[in-house]
Amino acid sequence: MLRYQKFRSSIMVDAGIGRLLIASLHQGISDVIPARLPFYENWLTPPGLRGSKFGLAPLHAVLSFLRLEGQTSYDQIMALAGQYTGDWGFGEVSAVERALVHSTPPWLRARLALRLSRRLVKHTFKGSKATVRMRKGAGTMNIRASIFCAVRETAAFPMCGFYSAAVERFLQRFDIDAQVDVSECKASGGNACTMAVTIRGHRAEERAAEAA
Repeated sequence: MLRYQKFRSSIMVDAGIGRLLIASLHQGISDVIPARLPFYENWLTPPGLRGSKFGLAPLHAVLSFLRLEGQTSYDQIMALAGQYTGDWGFGEVSAVERALVHSTPPWLRARLALRLSRRLVKHTFKGSKATVRMRKGAGTMNIRASIFCAVRETAAFPMCGFYSAAVERFLQRFDIDAQVDVSECKASGGNACTMAVTIRGHRAEERAAEAA
């Protein structure tokens, strides 16, 4: 969380792009392809950003170059960046809201946490919107206008793994054992960007069972 706070205080963003997204991408690139980080820092970090605002054009450039790194690197970067977003996004949920969600029965906690996870989408890019559904331990998240899927040509692989990783980690921070997978991606030929959410259990219950 400290790395995110230091990073976000040094940049300004425009066009509805969230600092959370920029900080997470920067850290994900640093973890997976550190030798390439100086190249991406032309767009992602000060001094390139100091005194100016980060707009859509630089972000699209970064995402375009990341796709050229190949599927393996792209998927790894997006998975880690999404996990950072889930962690840091959880840290921005108020203590009152976190306590309220944790105090609810497991079946309701999963539903409430998934609804809160919509903020992750809005906080990465204000032009995107997420809708969620949950029933009997299975749910979906549909994302409209995903910033990752604004491609000119059909992609060879899904582009929105960032969101599945972010939502999965966010739910886990609420002690929910969840798996979130991309079931459809508009960039790779799907009709929409859709995540499948599977609730496998609740960590507090698992810990209690192990202690018994």
